[in-house]
Formats: sequence, C-alpha cells, structure tokens
Amino acid sequence: ETNRNGVQKIPIEEAAVIELLQKLGTTANPCCVPRKLETFVKYCHRNSNRLLPEFQKRALDTGVITPQTHATQPSNKNGQYEPTQKKQKRDKLSQQNNILPIVRSIAQISYAKIKQKQRPLINSPTPTKDSESAVGQLHLLGFGHHDPCVSTTTKERLHVVHRLDCQTSGIMVVARNQASASFLCRVWRERESIKKVYLAHVRHWPPYHEHRQTEGNIDIPLAPSRTERIKWEVLPVAEGGKECKTFWKVYEDMDKSSSSNEEGATENTPTVAKGITLELHPITGRTHQLRLHCAAIGSGIVGDSLYGDSPIAWLGDHSTKNHDQEIDVISTLGNDISKTLRLHAHKLLIPHPSNPDNGEKLEFESAKPW
Repeated sequence: ETNRNGVQKIPIEEAAVIELLQKLGTTANPCCVPRKLETFVKYCHRNSNRLLPEFQKRALDTGVITPQTHATQPSNKNGQYEPTQKKQKRDKLSQQNNILPIVRSIAQISYAKIKQKQRPLINSPTPTKDSESAVGQLHLLGFGHHDPCVSTTTKERLHVVHRLDCQTSGIMVVARNQASASFLCRVWRERESIKKVYLAHVRHWPPYHEHRQTEGNIDIPLAPSRTERIKWEVLPVAEGGKECKTFWKVYEDMDKSSSSNEEGATENTPTVAKGITLELHPITGRTHQLRLHCAAIGSGIVGDSLYGDSPIAWLGDHSTKNHDQEIDVISTLGNDISKTLRLHAHKLLIPHPSNPDNGEKLEFESAKPW
C-alpha cells in the first residue's frame, strides 16, 4: 500500500509496534516496565495515551477503534483525567477483557521483539537439573508433587525452611506442606525453641592452643561489607554493626587423636598440626556469622575462601620462608582443602509441626564428612 506520493505506507499495527518500542526506550525509569508478558500487556494498555499517541490518532481516523472503546479512564466535566481518591480492586477477568485486541497484539509483538533482542546480551545460565539441587533430588525420590503424604488441599510442593550457605554441609529443613512451612518459619524467626549445632575445623585457635580454654563465648558485632557485596565484616554497634553471639567448645583435638594412631612413626617423621574441631552454637543468626567469628578469633575455618586462611594464597606467595613446610601442611590435610569448606550442620532440634502444643521435639544428627 502506497500514498499519493508513491511512498509505501507502513501498516498501522507495525507502525504502532515501532512507536511503542521507541517510547519504551525513552522511559525515564526502565525498571518500572514489567518483565512478564501479561503484566506487560496490561502496562501498555494502562499507559496507551503516553506510549501510543500516534497510533490512537490514526486508529480513530481510520475507524479501527471508536471513542467509546478508546476511553478507559474516568474523566471530569472538562474531559481531563481525574484520578480517584481510592483505588478499587478490579476483577482480573474483566480487566483483561477491557484490553482491545489490537492493543494486546501490539504489546505481544513488542514484547517478543524485546526478548529477542535481549537474549544474545544476557548470558543466562541453563536451568538447574533436579539431580543438581537438594529439593530436586527430593523430587526424584518422590517427595513434593508426587508425594502421597502431602495433603491434596494444599499446594503439592516442597517449601525450603532452613537452608545452608554455599559449600556448608549438613542438615537442611524442607517442609512438605504449607501449614508446616508456616509454623516452622515462625519458629525460626522467634529462635527460642530452635537449637542448632555446627562443627568447624580450624588449624589454630588461640583460646585453646595458647590459653587452654575448652569453651567460651564470642560476642563480635557484624554488618554487610561496605566494599564487597557478598561478604560481611566486623563492625562496632556504634557504627551500624548488628549484635552477633556464638558459644563454642572444643569437640575434638585432631592432633591428639592422630598422635595416638601414629605410634609406629619414626622420630624423623615431621609432625604437622592438624588443628581442632569446634562445636559451635549460634545464638544469633547473621549471615556468615560462624565463618567470620572463627576468622576473627583464630585462623578461620579450613577451606573458607572468603574469610579463612587460603591455601591458594600460601602456594602463590614465593616470598614466604617456610614455603616447603606449607606445601606439606596442605598435602597432609588433603588436596581438596581449598575446595571444601569444613563447616558442617551437625545437630538440629526443632518442635514437631504436628504437635507443637504437646512439646514434642524432632532431633536430627549428621556426622561430619571429614
């Protein structure tokens, strides 16, 4: 189709798509543009006066839309938009039916074009397989959607109540229905009836190795790091730090237990300190609390790449005098020392979701993997 001057005319729908994309590109706050398709369609419908002004004029002139179907907002006597004082909840079905089919089509085409342009720019990770996640493995075992123990009156999906930091091993809590998940989440926030015990492997612990203390309390406030997004740091309360408390006691002296098993070793065999295993009771529940408290008091948890002593840094420091001895320490403790965080959720005591009033408790225990 061409006009009188022989210039090809762009179809009204295609021209509207171009207009919508240009207007979206000049939006002052791009974050307000919805990312889901149906929400995006409704957004374009509500803001059609701003996003599609030329389309509306052209559509009215050609009769594609009528003034009655075009009016979607309340007006005052002067014909100007008059915002209501109180927003009323609208039925979702009727709201979808009020969207003109041509406007819906324009929004859907524009949404597809935006996604097509964004896809090469985003290095999206592949979806996690069930075999690669804890909840996914529970699904493979028959829990969740196909679990016969889940009530049919609730959503048949698993609810993660208590998760662990990356690389931390041990006990997690996954609820099998919404009622149990709500109860356990409330109990976790109150923290009074929850008892958690962790085991941590540290090489040097001054309160024990230097002062022969076998237990104690750590009271060091922490706060999110001001320079690194994923880390926390020690910060006084007066400067914005949050109260953090941990009770500790010596669970195992690995040097004593290993020396009793090495009676046949020769006198020339070098002895390498393996450290101790601490039993940690977090009184508060801050992010990375145990890892930071161990790093602040001693050498840090073995294998902790964020806060503890890093074996990779040892091997890369050629100025160290005892470089060969440090290599022996690493080989003695294991080649995977820099890859495995030796922090383990050892015990967990929680109230039973089905019988909370009777004081029934559920106790779980998991042996440390090292």
